[in-house]
Amino acid sequence: MEVNRKSKSNILAEMSIMISLAFVLHTFLKIFKMPNGGSINFGLTPLLVFSFRRNFWMGTISGFALSVIYFLTSPSVPPTDNLAKIILSVLLDYVLSYSCVGLSSIFNRSNINDKLKIVLGVSLVHVIRFTLFCLSGITIWYVNTPFGESVINYVAIYNLTYCLPNFIADLLMCIALKKICFLK
Repeated sequence: MEVNRKSKSNILAEMSIMISLAFVLHTFLKIFKMPNGGSINFGLTPLLVFSFRRNFWMGTISGFALSVIYFLTSPSVPPTDNLAKIILSVLLDYVLSYSCVGLSSIFNRSNINDKLKIVLGVSLVHVIRFTLFCLSGITIWYVNTPFGESVINYVAIYNLTYCLPNFIADLLMCIALKKICFLK
C-alpha cells in the first residue's frame, strides 16, 4: 500500500515538473511568434516525454492542465461577440489541442522499436493539433484572412508556418531524449 502511494506521488511530482517546464519553454523561450497567434517553441516536448513515459491518461491530464494554465495566463480571445464561437475557440485552440498529447503514447504497447513509437506518436499529436488549429481558423479566425485570399488556403499556410517547425523540433527533441522517454 505504501509503495503504491509513493509511486502515485512520484508520478504526480513528475507531471507537475513537466507541466511547469512546458509552461516555461512555451512562454519564455519562444523562437518565433506569429502575429495572430501561434509560435515556434519547445513547449510541448516535456508533455510528449511525460506521455511516452506514463500513459494516455497521464498525458491527457497533463495536457488539459497546461491548456487551462495557458488560457488563464494569456487568453487569445477571438474577434467575435458570439459566446458559442468563443467557447469553440477555447475548446479547439486550448483544451483539445493540448489534451491530445496523451495520444502520443498509444503506440507504447506495440512491438515496434522506440524510435518509431516516437515518430508515430509525435506525428499523430501534431496532425491532430494542426487540424484543430485549421478548424478554429476556418470557423472563428477567418476574419483575419486578407481580402481576396481563400480562407482555407490562408489558414492552412498560416498554421503550417509554425506547426511544421514545432513538429520537427518536438520530434528531434523526443528522439534525442529517447532513453528517458520510455520506462524500462
